[in-house]
Parts: sequence; C-alpha cells; structure tokens
Amino acid sequence: MQELTVSGEQAQFISQAHGPLVVVNEQGQLLGHLTPAGSACDTPIKLTASDRAEIKRRMQSPAPGLTTEEVLSYLHSLN
Repeated sequence: MQELTVSGEQAQFISQAHGPLVVVNEQGQLLGHLTPAGSACDTPIKLTASDRAEIKRRMQSPAPGLTTEEVLSYLHSLN
C-alpha cells in the first residue's frame, strides 16, 4: 500500500472528521475517498458515474473472482 503524508493542518482536519471524506485536488477533481482511522462509518459513499461504470465493467469480466478466504490467505503470505 502506498503512503501519503499530509500537513499538520490536514491531519487535524482528518482526525476531527466524523465519517468518510471526499478528497479533491485544487480544481475540485475527485481523487478518492478517505475514512479516518477509528471512525464509525455509517455514511454511504456517493458513487460517481465513473465508479458505477467501473463496477459494471468488473461485474461483466469473465475473470474468476476470489473468495474472502483466498484473499486473506494471500495477504497472510505477504508477511
């Protein structure tokens, strides 16, 4: 996983959030979503048109999916 270091002001803003944040650049372009560590997230993330298109594309893919057990097994093997 890649890491991003934020400024002190940004860190304070994130730590005081009560749910997920939408992250945008200076032009307002969506960069992603961030859920602060330790926050209870009951607020659904709003999907964009491109999010929906990507979900649809992945659902139509003939590639086999992985079970939770397979994913966890792989992640444990990385240690």
